Amino acid sequence: NKGGEMENQEIKKEEKKEKKDLNLSEYAFNLIDFTKYPIFVRSSKKDKRKEYTYHIQEKEIEITMTISNPSRLPGLEEKRVWIWIMKKFADYLKETGEIPKSIPYTSYEILSFWGKNIKSGKKYLNIWKALDTLSKTFIKLVIKNNNPTSQIKEVKDQFNLIYRIKQTEINEET
Repeated sequence: NKGGEMENQEIKKEEKKEKKDLNLSEYAFNLIDFTKYPIFVRSSKKDKRKEYTYHIQEKEIEITMTISNPSRLPGLEEKRVWIWIMKKFADYLKETGEIPKSIPYTSYEILSFWGKNIKSGKKYLNIWKALDTLSKTFIKLVIKNNNPTSQIKEVKDQFNLIYRIKQTEINEET
């Protein structure tokens, strides 16, 4: 049954492609694994630091990360919003198999996710402040490889935690 063999080969090719795409998606998450590094360092409202640098030495690899923000470093509220964003990102990727270009949201959705009081106007303001802080937080990463046999000696990268926030008003006609 030559037709059946060709169909099986096509299915295997698709499965292999899907697996390859999945590996690329997993790799995208590994590129910015903030669970190991102190990105959300502001400990209280009184913490006025605008920059934080730390160094990690792992065998022959030396990592220097500088977190900066013109107004304040990210703290617990920003961490909560970041975790929600990552969950939305992962859910979208799982449902569609694609990396989202943007993540639609409501403050209500974020507050509900964390079980926060959704009737408090201050909580909504805190969500907006957290998103604003994340969008203005800049990360500079330098990775040095001190292994003398390695061809790659240094990698540098710079990025914001969130590229842009777009606020949209929804007008409902009754």
